[in-house]
Amino acid sequence: MIELDRVLWPISKLINDAYEQAFPNLPMFPKFSLTRSITTLWITKTYNKLKDVVPGALGELLYEGHQELMETLKQQVRT
Repeated sequence: MIELDRVLWPISKLINDAYEQAFPNLPMFPKFSLTRSITTLWITKTYNKLKDVVPGALGELLYEGHQELMETLKQQVRT
């Protein structure tokens, strides 16, 4: 992400400069960055829709993985 911000910095600078010229009396913090914009979009469009589903699904995956590991260990002890 740091590298992406560095590569896209000229675009962010143009947007920040244009904002400063258009709205000189308004606060300039935090400055615009494409990484922040992408993150905000991901949170609003993806994460917020999945945040209630992910913990349950993750718990199920961990439980299944634990069950498989326990079964493997039991088989190793038997042999």
